Amino acid sequence: MRHPSRRRNTSAEFPAYRWDIDQNYIDPDAIDSKVSTIVHLAGASIADCRWTTSRKAELLSSRTRGIALLSTYLREQPQHQVRTFIGGSATGYYGNSGDRPMTENDPPADDSFLSQTTQAWEQAYAP
Repeated sequence: MRHPSRRRNTSAEFPAYRWDIDQNYIDPDAIDSKVSTIVHLAGASIADCRWTTSRKAELLSSRTRGIALLSTYLREQPQHQVRTFIGGSATGYYGNSGDRPMTENDPPADDSFLSQTTQAWEQAYAP
């Protein structure tokens, strides 16, 4: 198992490889022929502070820019062996559905911030 980080540390128990969203950079060694699955859970915490306009922008960009960078990298590096990409978006997509079970075929429930953020997050990954 390995993970992206602000600093490269390949001698750690779980090796870290540098990535920088602002510079559109992923360490080429991060996704080599040994990597078959990516689990993307990155994003600023929604519970850390109040949702000001600037915080909402940070919540959105921290999700969409990271997953878009990974998506672009995989498209541009055809030699990779990644076969599975799991992105943890959010249940906010469906809004409050009460007791009604939801499926992948259900549309977004509302136009709330969380629903819009989740939609943008999922759309940012373009295989």
